[in-house]
Amino acid sequence: MADAGVTTAATSSPLMRSARALARRPEAGVVLVILALGAFLTVANPRFLSLENLMNIARNYSDIGISAVGMTLVFWSEGSTFPWPRSWPSGASWRLSL
Repeated sequence: MADAGVTTAATSSPLMRSARALARRPEAGVVLVILALGAFLTVANPRFLSLENLMNIARNYSDIGISAVGMTLVFWSEGSTFPWPRSWPSGASWRLSL
């Protein structure tokens, strides 16, 4: 019989199960490093998290973000430059048939 004070995986809350599942992902380490770097930079320079600095960062990297969104849309559309009807070959499947 299990001790009433011991929590097992089967009886843990859904939130804790989700947190454990996210912590096991490889991206969790990258997110942790970014958060630690942000905390370090905030302690080293209190103006780091100011609204002016955050807007400056957003302005400087907006062109990269717009390009990334555009490339993502091209990737999702499999390289087509305009909407194809579903019956026409598009993207990689059309290039492979050549």
